[in-house]
Amino acid sequence: MSKRTRWCLVAVIGVGLLAAGGASVYASLAPGYANNAIAPSSFASSGNHNAPAMADWYWIGYGSGQYASWTIPTSELQTALGGTVYLNFSALSAAPYWGSGYATGIRVVVTGMTTISVTTTLANPYRPHVAYTNAPGVGWNATATVAVPGDVYAGAGTLKVTVTSLTAGNHAGFNQNALTIGYATP
Repeated sequence: MSKRTRWCLVAVIGVGLLAAGGASVYASLAPGYANNAIAPSSFASSGNHNAPAMADWYWIGYGSGQYASWTIPTSELQTALGGTVYLNFSALSAAPYWGSGYATGIRVVVTGMTTISVTTTLANPYRPHVAYTNAPGVGWNATATVAVPGDVYAGAGTLKVTVTSLTAGNHAGFNQNALTIGYATP
């Protein structure tokens, strides 16, 4: 190893140690943040309420015109740190014959001071995939997260969130508790 290579190696290690030391000092001085959640104040759906063994869930299908919609008060969001407001969906997703382990694409429209439209997937990690169910509800849990920009909620009294299904044949199930807004404050 040449003398020049050794000096470069020493310099890189020194910079790394300085960066690590600076990061630990910064972390000890950084203010604490609080994690917060807001539940919807209302829920409506044009979905089917007669799905197998799932009381209080409304199922929406692709191309059916069915929707799930929530209204969420935003007064608490006015103190949220920028870039920390998220819609957190904890919903249900099933295959055409109520099978387990299937994801479903959804369109999410959020209306406040402005409107955004986002497509995402209700991820369903359950395995194995079973196309026909003999155990309704098993393997239907699915989640998705959508970031909400500040220009949508800042100054708005409420947010209206509307979801429609994008996956042909699959079922997406929602109720009032299937959506929560998470955000951080200083």
